[in-house]
Amino acid sequence: MRPLPESHHGTGSSPGCLAPLEIEDYAFEYVSETVRERIEEHLISCPRCCRLVSDELDLRDAFRLVLSETELGRRREPRRSRRGGSSLTTAAGFRVPTVSLDVSTHGAAVLAGVPLAAGEAVLLTIGAFTGPAIVRYCMQAGVEYRLGFEFTGVRTAAITAPP
Repeated sequence: MRPLPESHHGTGSSPGCLAPLEIEDYAFEYVSETVRERIEEHLISCPRCCRLVSDELDLRDAFRLVLSETELGRRREPRRSRRGGSSLTTAAGFRVPTVSLDVSTHGAAVLAGVPLAAGEAVLLTIGAFTGPAIVRYCMQAGVEYRLGFEFTGVRTAAITAPP
């Protein structure tokens, strides 16, 4: 890897360098043709921004791959947003507080402070609902984990969206 030009060292950057949101918008193809051309012209002469864009493109491709290979990308039905307090109880009896993100009649997604293995059985509680579920996926989301569940048995109540 070549060293960065002097103008890119430290906290500053040279005039015309790309802002982080510009890089993200470019990588996800959210920019107009005019903006795309301006960015590509800048990338020709700026190794730092070129590396940042390359990293963002790699991240975009990885994100798309994960979506295509997980339950997130193959949902059988629409889910409703339902943010709120929830919890799960592991087969070993440990209760884990969670935050529910969305639900459907067949599954739910929550944020938890601990990872669980795909296939692990739990008892999931969201509002008045309590029922058995299987972990379909577990992905790190910052310091937390996004867990996707498939309901597997009789539930105590139907899940409804909050008023």
